[in-house]
Formats: sequence, C-alpha cells, structure tokens
Amino acid sequence: MTEEERDAKHWQLLTSFLEKATPVAQVNFARWTNYTDEDILIWMIERPETDLAAALTIYFNMSPNYYAEKTMEALASYERETYELLEKIAKRVKENFYAPSDVYFLGTDFLDTKYINQDALRPIAEHMMKAYKGSIIISHDFPEDFDEGLPIALCEEIMDLY
Repeated sequence: MTEEERDAKHWQLLTSFLEKATPVAQVNFARWTNYTDEDILIWMIERPETDLAAALTIYFNMSPNYYAEKTMEALASYERETYELLEKIAKRVKENFYAPSDVYFLGTDFLDTKYINQDALRPIAEHMMKAYKGSIIISHDFPEDFDEGLPIALCEEIMDLY
C-alpha cells in the first residue's frame, strides 16, 4: 500500500466512523483525539451534522481563553488559524448550524474559571459559556474501550495501516 493509499484509507475509516457516530461517540472523539490530526476536526467543524456538544468540545479543547487575551498582531501565524477556527465555531453555534444535542455541555467544565477573563480583548462569547442542557451526561474520565477518541477495534485497524 502506498502512503497515499494508506492516508486515504485512514481518512475513510475516520469519516465513516464519525458519519455514523452517536452524539456521545462524537464528543468522545472530539475530547480525546490527538489534536495533531486537525484535518478531521476541521471536517467536523464544517459539517452541520456534527453534534453541537462535539463542536463545543472542539472549541474548548482549543483553549479559547488563551486567544481571548491576545491581539491579532501578537499571535503567530499558526495561532491565527486556530483563532479563526474558534471564531467560526462560535459563529456557527450562535446560528444553530450544528445538530441539536441531547448531551449536557458546560464550557467551564473544560476551563479553570480563574483563567476566564470577561474583560479580555476578545472575551469568550456568552452563548459559548452557557449550559447546553441535555439528558445525556458524559463523564470527564477517559472512556473505557476507547483510545485516541476511537473504539479500540477501529483504533487498532488504523494503527495496522502504519
């Protein structure tokens, strides 16, 4: 298998899983995946089928509080890309772009509240900080039978490609 074929198979396995994933599985992936593979996260951000709680998880895992304190000039080029993604997610959440969620989500569960500065240059939007009430509560502990945010069997199938 060539490197291109391997990468295509890896992508196909991830997207096939996420297209069929439950809201809980999407949130677990967003929370526990290795953030070095940001293409799949951007793919999730671009899809209206992505569960709202998964989109919020991606947002808060990207440390919006760090970006709230910086001017654009103070950000490195790679940080500007992250800032733009944060802005895109916040805008889409406000516009109800993402699939409604039954997963309870509260952004401050991800952030140490002592680091939230609502007087920052660009404070985190109120609609991102509110509680999104749902009947499903996900533990903040690493889920059993998962690795890198994926079910063990799928993770092993991907690892076998390499």
